[in-house]
Amino acid sequence: MWEKLMELGQPLNMPWIILGDFNCVKSPAEKQLGVPPTWYELKDFADCCLALGLHDAQTTGCYYTWYSNSDSNPVWCKLDRVLLNNDWLEAGFHCTAHFNPPGCLSDHSPGIVSIFDNPAPKPKPFRFFNMWADHPDFIPTVEERWGLNVEGTPQFRLCRKLKALKSSLKAFNNLHYSHISVRAKEADLALQDAQTHLESNPGDVTVRDSLGDLRKKATFLAEAERHFYFQKAKIHFLKQGDRNTKFFHDMVKRNAAKNSILAITKADGSIITSAPEIAQEFVSFYTSLLGTEDQTLPVDDEVFHWGPSLTSELASNLCRAITPAEVKTAVFQISDNKAPGPDGYTSCFFKKAWNIVGDLVCRAVMDFFRSGRMLRQLNHTIIALVPKSEHSPSVADYRPISCCNVIYKVITKIIADRLSPALMHLIDSSQAAFVGGRNITDNIFLAQEMVRQYSRKRISPRCTINVDLRKAFDSVSWTFL
Repeated sequence: MWEKLMELGQPLNMPWIILGDFNCVKSPAEKQLGVPPTWYELKDFADCCLALGLHDAQTTGCYYTWYSNSDSNPVWCKLDRVLLNNDWLEAGFHCTAHFNPPGCLSDHSPGIVSIFDNPAPKPKPFRFFNMWADHPDFIPTVEERWGLNVEGTPQFRLCRKLKALKSSLKAFNNLHYSHISVRAKEADLALQDAQTHLESNPGDVTVRDSLGDLRKKATFLAEAERHFYFQKAKIHFLKQGDRNTKFFHDMVKRNAAKNSILAITKADGSIITSAPEIAQEFVSFYTSLLGTEDQTLPVDDEVFHWGPSLTSELASNLCRAITPAEVKTAVFQISDNKAPGPDGYTSCFFKKAWNIVGDLVCRAVMDFFRSGRMLRQLNHTIIALVPKSEHSPSVADYRPISCCNVIYKVITKIIADRLSPALMHLIDSSQAAFVGGRNITDNIFLAQEMVRQYSRKRISPRCTINVDLRKAFDSVSWTFL
């Protein structure tokens, strides 16, 4: 069957979708109970999907779509699935698959595929691409716009100048990098044509002199295209020299499809596909999760005297003045490919243009530590919902993360670096997290040793407590064993 599928799918250059009972799983995690599948059983299906560029559509409902209907030897597997090819994503189609419970007539879950219209295009926010910083005209462009005269606090001046620079960088991108893939391909074809012409006419001085410039342009645009898709695809395990742009294209499309929330299953089992209803479902979920406002008792300052305290040397080290060198170190420690915040700038911008923007950045950060107040523009945050797994049918299956501005990250990094040496003096030795050098697996081994022979009767009375901290908020459940 896999050979027939590849024979059918490889010649096609069009969007297509395939669904049904494949009678095979793609990974060991897709089978529960029974004999675990071997790599030999999974290999053919995985190779077929890799050769055809197939991947699973978003699903709701049942994850394990087949049940053995055996009380003595129950087995759950994901045998029924919906697969899409890369051309489907490039065409902009959106679909989701819902699998109902098997019921009594069959041991397979019936699947319903819904295809949605393309959503209305929205204006794209400003995003700084690291490839801009490699252009020889980047520094002059930043330097020209950074000379804008702005009055106010250092934080206000920094925000205004960063905002004013966006229009210049957009024009810079349109001039040098718009349609980067087309430009890179045209430059490569021009280089090939010049090389072919020079082979036929070795004495053509004009073509021979222009060959070096054509090669530099083609190499520069090819590297810029690689950086562009490397940053958008967020693939960090590839080698720096990999220029497999088709792979990057596919990953960008897959990430966009994965990040689109097309359908959500509510608590009552109903499915909603309307964008406003999905948004309201998320708001309602986190409103109930975080709870409501209530009056709390004031904190008794005497509590701080019960536990360990810092020495005067550590306390003075925490409160010492922030230096420009400390700010620069924090900026240069942030990865270039970290997701940007609402202002759209990555740390690569500040690193490449540090000789121009560094002084004002240091002043803005030191102004915060001096005044204790942060400008609202610096404190803005994008909350992104990341699916915990490939099967994310409900709101609880998404993890919220915050995308902060680089200046905000610098401030928090300075605070974290200051706190790091002091934490080991405050946090109990039984706590394996938050302190460098401690290993959380030590507590796992300790728990295993304590539970071993737990049911023995001729030992002292004991109790095991299972604490579930729900999403690190104030909802705590206790289970006594």
